[in-house]
Amino acid sequence: MIVFLFALLVSAILLFLAGLVIAASKKRPANLWLAAFLACAAGWLPASVTYTLYSDPPESILLLTYKITYTLDLLALSVLLFFGYSLLSEGKPPKAMLFPVFIADAILAAASWSGLLIGGVSMHQTEWRLKLKPLYIVFIIWSAAKFAAFLATLFRLRSTSRGIERSRINVILWGFAAPLTAIFAGFGIYPLITGRDFPGDWMSFTVIVPAAASTYAVLRYRLLDPRLAAQRIVSWLLAVGLVTGPSLGLILLLRWAAGPESVEAQAHLALSLLVLTVLLAPLIYRLTDRAATLFLFAGLYRPEDLLDRITRQLDDTIEAGRGLRSALETACREMGLEKLLFVLPGEGGDARLLGCRYDRVSGYVQVDEAAPPEGELRLPHATPLLLGEESVKGPGGSVREPWEEMERKGVCALLPSISPSGWMGNLLAGCRMGGARLRAVDLDFLEQLAGALAIFAETRTLSTRLIRRLEVLRSSARELAGKMRLRRDAAVIVSHELRTPLTSVVGFSHLLKESYDKLDRWTVAECVDSVEENVSRLERIMSTLEEVSRLREGRVVLRMETVGLEEIFLRVRLLLNPVENGRVDYRLPEESALTITDPYLVLLILRNLLSNALRFSPPESKVVLEASTAADRAEFRVIDRGPGIRPELLKEVFQPFTRLEDVDKHQAGTGLGLYAARMAAEMLGTSIEVLTEPGKGSTFYFALPRAQGHRD
Repeated sequence: MIVFLFALLVSAILLFLAGLVIAASKKRPANLWLAAFLACAAGWLPASVTYTLYSDPPESILLLTYKITYTLDLLALSVLLFFGYSLLSEGKPPKAMLFPVFIADAILAAASWSGLLIGGVSMHQTEWRLKLKPLYIVFIIWSAAKFAAFLATLFRLRSTSRGIERSRINVILWGFAAPLTAIFAGFGIYPLITGRDFPGDWMSFTVIVPAAASTYAVLRYRLLDPRLAAQRIVSWLLAVGLVTGPSLGLILLLRWAAGPESVEAQAHLALSLLVLTVLLAPLIYRLTDRAATLFLFAGLYRPEDLLDRITRQLDDTIEAGRGLRSALETACREMGLEKLLFVLPGEGGDARLLGCRYDRVSGYVQVDEAAPPEGELRLPHATPLLLGEESVKGPGGSVREPWEEMERKGVCALLPSISPSGWMGNLLAGCRMGGARLRAVDLDFLEQLAGALAIFAETRTLSTRLIRRLEVLRSSARELAGKMRLRRDAAVIVSHELRTPLTSVVGFSHLLKESYDKLDRWTVAECVDSVEENVSRLERIMSTLEEVSRLREGRVVLRMETVGLEEIFLRVRLLLNPVENGRVDYRLPEESALTITDPYLVLLILRNLLSNALRFSPPESKVVLEASTAADRAEFRVIDRGPGIRPELLKEVFQPFTRLEDVDKHQAGTGLGLYAARMAAEMLGTSIEVLTEPGKGSTFYFALPRAQGHRD
């Protein structure tokens, strides 16, 4: 009688678990098949121990017990097979699979009730003796095939799953494998071999293990609100037990040791224990709460603890995107959500989508991508939006209907993230694993999380903007310092360069004024030539300074036009004086060609390159100005036979006021020629390259785009 009542109690618990599984996700076929299996187990358990209601059960009752249990065995194993198939395919079993299985079950169930499986049952003390029929072997083979197919689907699913899904499948697999194998061996194989059977009042209760394991696996990440209350009740009960048990034990021990007359000592001990209990109560409750969460309610998160952990995680992160991704991944894992994303608006109307999403193969993965440019999910909202509501008024009073977009993108809740300074983004929460709706405790936590993320995003965004502005200020300061240094260097060098020719001009002019009558004609001519040479030098210095100033300040307007190579060479000849032209060897290609360029800038480049080459080449050597053409470009080369440039100095020759003191023995330049040539080349979209070898001269070259057509 007691065994049967206990079986009824366990059956009620199994039906309650079936209800929890259905409530976790009504839309998921696997949950419905698992609930059906739990219902079959709830009927099979009391049916297997019905004989315990009789002190000496008759053969008809024993035979009826077998008929009922065999029928429920067939149904339970079929439902179990469909449960495994639904887990693997994430869909409903096809009708082509359902009908043959249930038809075979119906045939074998009819055979059981007609006596074609077991002909009779007798009980002698604790041993049952069975009269098995030939169809019993078919029953065993069919049942074994369905159970093996179920295990095969679980092993297949386990091999392709990762993360939480793999852990869930492991719990289901090992929860079913051992207990059902024992039941199958004890109630199926053993009678087939020996013709005897065990009483079902002990082995039948092993069905609790797979039922509890599978239910736990399904509900672990789809928890219901009652579990949170149960967890806290258990924590309080554990705390009370830890406090009252030892206290009462010590009081009783002292009373037994000292005798009933030691009333004063007992009172002192009771008072001391009361004070100690009050002092240790918070610590004891914290320990019992963690113990209950760890051992009895694994997977159930505590909102206050989780929010505290995420807040500390955010405090330790500087970069906004990284902090949001890691915080949302932590929350998504602990809450068992399919996704948890944050729409972070940026400058210029763009937005980033940051957070975490569950992938069946990879598990939880972080997300950092551009948010869609249009849609309600990235716009400010005044209140939280829950999937299922009809409409909501936005901040401006307009009616918005984002429900279709939320359902299409798998978003169950949209919570605005608002800081003291205003809206900072939206928190998008997916449903819990399996499609279950969010609970009230989840929404409360997500609202608090949205507030924490708003403050984090605000502080980090302001910090980023301040750092960006500080970098702009630093860049401006560096540019200003460079200009000041350039002006200072220009003042020093230019004053020196101007002083030298001015001194010569003044000296020779004074000599001619004071001693003109005393000088012969050749000396007068030499003085006049020196004055002219130094005046020309002053003109070149002033011209170079003017060119550099115009290029640096952007006062040169680019005017592109089609120019022939012969015309460019002719203009170069006109820029140089006869002495300089006599030292330049001009080499044009045989075929006439056109180039697209700004004539002023290309002449500026060639004049400075030639001036540099003439200054560094020996007086008796020639400087070559050469042009060549390719399919799409024309290349200019200035070749000298000077001392060359050391490789470590190549990067310095194009800097302003740079002169190679050990090479430039003439000291006749400001160090701005190549600098001006480089800036002009950059305006033309090209660059000046250098081939040089110490002691063998240098080649400066650049290329310009070639125009279509030719000139005769």
